[in-house]
Amino acid sequence: TKLYYKKNHKLAAIGNYKAGKKEGIWEFYDEDGKLTKKVSYVNDIAEEEVVYWNNRIKIRKENLKDGRKIKRTVESRRIF
Repeated sequence: TKLYYKKNHKLAAIGNYKAGKKEGIWEFYDEDGKLTKKVSYVNDIAEEEVVYWNNRIKIRKENLKDGRKIKRTVESRRIF
């Protein structure tokens, strides 16, 4: 697991690499440390879905195939 931090020392991103390429679920955070996006990677390409968050509210989901958007769903659902 690799952790990346912003200049203010807050977590920026967390995810895994396999053979030097992004693999699995990566989470990205804003300047306040709030989750903004979850991306599923396969062999360094965004696959399956990207979920966008705003202030702990799931606001949008995009389904992907071969790194290209094939479907977008707009939501507004508090998760935690």
